[in-house]
Amino acid sequence: MKRLLTAALLLIPIIGFGLLHYQSAAVADMAPGSAAAAAAAPEMSAAQYSYSVKFVCGWQEEDVLAKGSVRPGIYATEINIHNYSYTPAGGINVLKNVIPLVIDGNPIGREPAWVKIGAVDGLTLPPEAATMDDCYRIGELLYGSPPPDPMPLTIGFLEVLTPIDVRVAAVYTTSNFDKQLVSIDVEEIAARMK
Repeated sequence: MKRLLTAALLLIPIIGFGLLHYQSAAVADMAPGSAAAAAAAPEMSAAQYSYSVKFVCGWQEEDVLAKGSVRPGIYATEINIHNYSYTPAGGINVLKNVIPLVIDGNPIGREPAWVKIGAVDGLTLPPEAATMDDCYRIGELLYGSPPPDPMPLTIGFLEVLTPIDVRVAAVYTTSNFDKQLVSIDVEEIAARMK
């Protein structure tokens, strides 16, 4: 059964260690260990495999230093999660934390600012099964459903947490506005214990 918490785009400024950072309204009210946090995420074991995947999605039209997190172009990311194990029989719980650094073309996570989790998602992934998160899904979690089209520049991390080792890969594509000069890159994401 899939459990989902969609965070609102409304960002709340918060002062932390003397620095301004942002946190989505839905996550700001979700203290660790609270009933809301428990309901939003599937059950996880104490030891977790963490896969930190960079995503770059949307259109960057401006070539202005203050907003120029990336060069002008069209960006897309697609993240694959493969549970290649045969156990446990019921599948594994996968928790996904979305940490946005650029929202709607605005670099909210540029130093000295910092951001925390902006959206939480999760599912149970059966043995020998795979799923994917792409710019559309990340857009749903950060902007609401359906996400804006074309999607404004959105950059951040998708942290994938699992109780066992899985395979995580990211596919990055870019093009110019004429949809020529296409570039594609595939990256395997290594796990770290958390």
